Amino acid sequence: MIICADEIHGTIGGGTLEHRIMERSRAMISAGESLAEIMRISLGASTGQCCGGEVTVFLEPWIRTSPTVAVFGAGHVGKELIQILQNSQLPIVWLDSREEYLPLQPPEGVSSLFSDAPEEEIEDFKEGVIAIILTHSHALDQKICERLLKWGKAGFIGLIGSETKKKRFQTLLMNKGFSEDQIENIECPVGVSGVGGKLPRHIAISIAARILQVSREFGQVQEE
Repeated sequence: MIICADEIHGTIGGGTLEHRIMERSRAMISAGESLAEIMRISLGASTGQCCGGEVTVFLEPWIRTSPTVAVFGAGHVGKELIQILQNSQLPIVWLDSREEYLPLQPPEGVSSLFSDAPEEEIEDFKEGVIAIILTHSHALDQKICERLLKWGKAGFIGLIGSETKKKRFQTLLMNKGFSEDQIENIECPVGVSGVGGKLPRHIAISIAARILQVSREFGQVQEE
């Protein structure tokens, strides 16, 4: 039986027994408990049953964690994107090769990382990372794309840019030996369609919406 915070799937027979299991399971969900436990319930008067004996039930929490979002670039769009995502409950790593562009005190849930070579930090990410590339340099964007494709463990790769930039990068990456299938893993321009506008805020809104779409494919964003 699968018991969620607001719905159930399957049954273990109904009645008081199932009600107790549901109560305990939802208490575990609410408290964010991650350890499994065993419940032993006597099938007697306390459960409204007279068959006797005892039922042993194994409760195992299944926690779906949100993927990490790695934002490469602390320019205008990067700053707007972080501002939009800071309360999304997604774990965020914010990287830039320019230390002065990163805040001394990043927003809650955001880890800022200065690195002379941001592409070299990729191997330290967890598998399934959502990588968003927004740097100030096309050459650096390319290095990050190459490193992500070689690593091969990113859940999503989004690159800011135009259709012209997309075609240029496709050619450059093919010349580097990457296959068409690998290159197709890069979404460029990144963002949901239909938002419109060229201001950094507008672009960031489009990218943030795309990140939330993707995050739900890999995990679950808790809603208040």
